[in-house]
Amino acid sequence: MDSSFNLAVHALVCLSHSGRSLSSEALAENICTNPTRVRRVLAGLKKAGMVETREGLDGGYRLTADPATLSLRQVAEAVNTRFVDCAWHSGDIDRDCAICSGMAGVMDALNRYTADLAAEQIRLAFAQAQKEVDDLHQRTREGLMTARLNGRQIGQVPGRKLHVKKAAAAKELILKHSRDFNGTLADTDCIKLIGIARNTYYKYKRELRDGTA
Repeated sequence: MDSSFNLAVHALVCLSHSGRSLSSEALAENICTNPTRVRRVLAGLKKAGMVETREGLDGGYRLTADPATLSLRQVAEAVNTRFVDCAWHSGDIDRDCAICSGMAGVMDALNRYTADLAAEQIRLAFAQAQKEVDDLHQRTREGLMTARLNGRQIGQVPGRKLHVKKAAAAKELILKHSRDFNGTLADTDCIKLIGIARNTYYKYKRELRDGTA
């Protein structure tokens, strides 16, 4: 088993819990890797029909498979991962010696058993991780409810806009370089130049157009 399987499972869990499209940058941030690696691994999931890609403001990867019926073995096959892989066999099935001719079959059976055992252990670990995520969400909801009952302000005050220094700097660069404003660069070139996620870029552009920046 290699790291592609771990990344694929992590990405599928992320997409399942978000309930919306996520860019490769957003997934990479959660997985703690780089977007290029995410796109490379998710290409296998897309080919297997587990995810789809969308363009535009809400573009990115979206889960299309049913998490309730999706098996870890299917995920492993989609990213070309085998839990136990041994193509070479010892002995020779054409020999008269019972040991020499029989060990290949014995080792094949052992490898299948080990693979099934590994898959079951991963399934149990996955289920435990899911339970921990669900418990965390429940504790968060309970904490927010308690805070509201105690009269505390949760989140941003309605009508008040949050201004972030990084956002202001990014918007200045968009105004300067985007051909939709005062520049000459296309959106893809602007995103690379500024170094922000695609969804964030289009959000800032929308705010600049609407005059809410």
